[in-house]
Amino acid sequence: MKKIILVIVLLAFAAAGLAFWFGGSKDAQEYRTAKLDRGDLVVTVTASGTVQPVTQVQVGTQVSGVIEKLLVDFNARVKAGEVVAQIDPAPLRARADQDRANMTRAQADVARVKAGLVQAPASWRGAS
Repeated sequence: MKKIILVIVLLAFAAAGLAFWFGGSKDAQEYRTAKLDRGDLVVTVTASGTVQPVTQVQVGTQVSGVIEKLLVDFNARVKAGEVVAQIDPAPLRARADQDRANMTRAQADVARVKAGLVQAPASWRGAS
């Protein structure tokens, strides 16, 4: 009886060994070998979505008008103090000329009033 149990145990171990050897594991790792090469590593990343800037700056002007020259392209990098656009100076010149004419007229009015002040006492003495 002991021989039969021993034979059954040996056959069970043999069957388990054969199943492991020929069956193998379905999740077994497969390794691929290659010759070592030296060179640059190139990595490409693809993504979808919206690109948002880290810092966004609002650009404004102190005067408004028609742009005569645009000196930079859209989305170009600019530095502080760099001229981005030139406004047509004709309307500003016309306004400056009008203001000079108004100032000259006001100065003439002041001179007229001063002359009137000088003349008023003489006219008042002559009327009395």
